[in-house]
Amino acid sequence: MSKKILLCDNLFKNQSNYDLVINWNSCSEDLKTVSIPKEIEKNADQLKKQYLDWVDKLGSTKISGKSITNHLLLRKDFSLWWMSLIVEKSKWKSPGMYQVFQLLALNLVLDDIGDIDIIDISITDVNAYKAIKEWCLKSKINCNLISNHRTSKFKSLLNNILNYRPLIIGAVIWLTLYSIRRWPRKKIILNKKIEAREGGICIISYFFNIDRKKADKNIFYTSYWTQLHDLLLKNNKSINWIHLFVKSNEFSTYDSANVLIDKLNEDRSNQESHQLIDNYLSLSIIKKTVKDYLRLIQVGTKLTNARSNFSTSNMGINFWSVLSDSWRSSLFGKSAIANCLYLNIFEKMFEEMPKQSQGLYLLENQPWEKCLIYAWRKYGHGQIIGVPHASVSYWDLRYSLHSNEHLNFNDYISPLPDNFALNGQAAINMYVESGLPSDRVKKVEALRYLYLSNLKKKPKTVVDEGINLLVLGGHDLQSTRTQMELLINCMELIDREVNILVKPHPLSLIKESDYPNLNFQVTLSPLNEIISKYNVVFCSNQTAAAVDVYLSQKKVLIMQDCNTFNMSALRGFNGVKFIQTPKELVGCLSENANNSSMLADQDFFFLDNELPKWRKLLNIE
Repeated sequence: MSKKILLCDNLFKNQSNYDLVINWNSCSEDLKTVSIPKEIEKNADQLKKQYLDWVDKLGSTKISGKSITNHLLLRKDFSLWWMSLIVEKSKWKSPGMYQVFQLLALNLVLDDIGDIDIIDISITDVNAYKAIKEWCLKSKINCNLISNHRTSKFKSLLNNILNYRPLIIGAVIWLTLYSIRRWPRKKIILNKKIEAREGGICIISYFFNIDRKKADKNIFYTSYWTQLHDLLLKNNKSINWIHLFVKSNEFSTYDSANVLIDKLNEDRSNQESHQLIDNYLSLSIIKKTVKDYLRLIQVGTKLTNARSNFSTSNMGINFWSVLSDSWRSSLFGKSAIANCLYLNIFEKMFEEMPKQSQGLYLLENQPWEKCLIYAWRKYGHGQIIGVPHASVSYWDLRYSLHSNEHLNFNDYISPLPDNFALNGQAAINMYVESGLPSDRVKKVEALRYLYLSNLKKKPKTVVDEGINLLVLGGHDLQSTRTQMELLINCMELIDREVNILVKPHPLSLIKESDYPNLNFQVTLSPLNEIISKYNVVFCSNQTAAAVDVYLSQKKVLIMQDCNTFNMSALRGFNGVKFIQTPKELVGCLSENANNSSMLADQDFFFLDNELPKWRKLLNIE
C-alpha cells in the first residue's frame, strides 16, 4: 500500500493526514515521526563511508577522457583537486556538506518505507529541496512543495540572487587586498635568506595562541607546541619557525606580528629563526599566482557542467544543488586563487631554504598543507610529519581520509605527510580505521594538554547554595548565539543560584552587553588557569576544550545543535550529556556535579611532561 509522507522543518499542522512525518532538522521523534538528525547519528558509520567513497570516486571521474584530478594539474605531479573544498570536507567552509548527509539519511528512511505515493515538502532549505525534487522525479514519486513559512518563496529568490556572484572578480579583489595588507617590509626581504639554518627542524605553525606576556619579554611561547620548544633548544636542535598569521586579540594586525618577529630574530640564539610565510610575497610570486589562476579558469570552464558527476550511482541522489557553491569556489573563487598563492609561496620558500632535516606542521588537512607537502618534497627536504594539535572529532571529516588516499592511485598521489604524530589512542583509532598504515602512526605526547597531568582535582560536589558554571563557546558565532539563548531560557526556569563565567572562543568573541537578560561575566584567561574553580561546564559542541574539562573530572554538558553535525570530540563517551532544550539543561544543573568517568586514567591523550615519545620521534636522547 502506498504511503503519504510529510517532510518538514518544524512541527506542522494536520500531521494526522500523513502516514509518516520526517523532521528535516529537528531531533523530535515519536511513533509516527522520524528525525533526520537522529538518523544521521544512528547510521553514522554507513553514511560516512558512502560520502568518502563518493568524494574518492568524483576525483577519478573522467570528463572528456581525463580524470578530474588530471584536469586540475597545476604542476606535472600536483593537482589542485587535493586542495578543493570537496576534498577538504570542512563543514565550516562547505555548509552544504551537512545537507549531503541529510539527503543520504533521508534516502535510508525512504528505502525502509517502501512504496510511496506522495511526499509533501515544507522546508526552507531551497538547495536541499531541489535535490529531493530531482530524486522524486527519477523515482517516479509525486512531490509537492507546501509551506507553513510565508517567506519561503522570497528566500528562494534571495538565495538565487546571492548565489550568483562574480567569483573571478571577487578572487582578484581578494588577492589585491591580501597583497597590500601582507606585503613584506624591505628589511625582511633583505634578511630572510640568512634566517634559516641548514639541517634544522622546520616547524610550520599558526601565529596564534601566543603567550603575550612572554612575547613582551621577547620570549616565544605558543600553546600549540608548549614544552617541545624548550626541549629542542636544550638539546641543541636548530628550529626554523614558519608562521601563518591569524588575527587574534594578542596580535590584531599583521604589522604587530611582524614587530614581534623582528624582536625574536634580533635577540635569538643561533638555534632558531622566525618568519611569516608572507615574507616571501613578491611581484614574481603574484605573477606566477595569476598565471596559475588563469590556467585554472581555463580548465575550470571544461568542468562547470559536472552536474551529472555529482550523482550517486546506487542511490540516484544528486548533490549538485548543495555542493555547487563549494565546487565553483574551488575552481574560480577566493579559495582557488588563495590555493594558487600558497603553492607559489611554499615553492619559493623551500627552494631558498637550506635543507631541513625534519619538518613539523599542524595537521588539519587544509589546502595550504597540501602545498606545503608538495613543495617540501620537491626541493628535497627531510621527513615531513603532520601533527594534529587537538582532539579529533568523529564528524570533523577533514581528518577522515579514504583508504585510496594512502596509496599511489592510478596517475596521481595524495600529498600526505610521511608520518602522522598522533597524541592519543582516540586519534590513532580513527586514523587506523580509515586505512592509514600502522607504520605511519607515531605516538607523541599531547603538547596542548600536558597541564592535565598536573591538574589538582577539586571536590566534585555541587554546593547547595549555588552552582559555579563555566560556559565554553564555539568558534561559530551562530552556534554561540544558540548556546547563549538556550542558557538564558534555562535561567528563567531554574530555582538555584548560578554563577556564570563565559569563556568565548577567540574567533567568536562576546561581551556582557550582548545578552542583557543574562547575569554573567566574560573571561579570556587560559582554561588551565580557571578550570579548577568550576564544577559544571556547559560547552559548545564545536570546542575541543570540552576534552580538557572531561579529563579534569568535571561535569560536562554539551549543547547539541540539531541543525548540524555533533562536532564534539566526546561524542559517544559515557558520562557526557548532550543538551537540546532549556528543560534538559535545568535538569542537568540540578543534579550532582560528579563526573563518574575516569577517562584521565586512560590513553585518550598521552601525557608525560618528560616527552619520551617526542624524544624518540625526533631522535633526542
